[in-house]
Amino acid sequence: MLVAYKKLSDEDCQLALSHHLTIVAALHDILQYLFAHSQLGSAQARLGSRSNSQLSADWGGISGIG
Repeated sequence: MLVAYKKLSDEDCQLALSHHLTIVAALHDILQYLFAHSQLGSAQARLGSRSNSQLSADWGGISGIG
């Protein structure tokens, strides 16, 4: 990124990098939400799934926890 902005002044370069970091942080949050939702095992999270089945917590008893 520094090579792309080498003709900018220091203040402008700092501002541009700050904007890029804001955008990357937002994209990171969106991806984190998507991955967390997919790990829940929701049937509607899968593409093309039209199943109306409801999810329930099944911990498998005492031996399944931990």
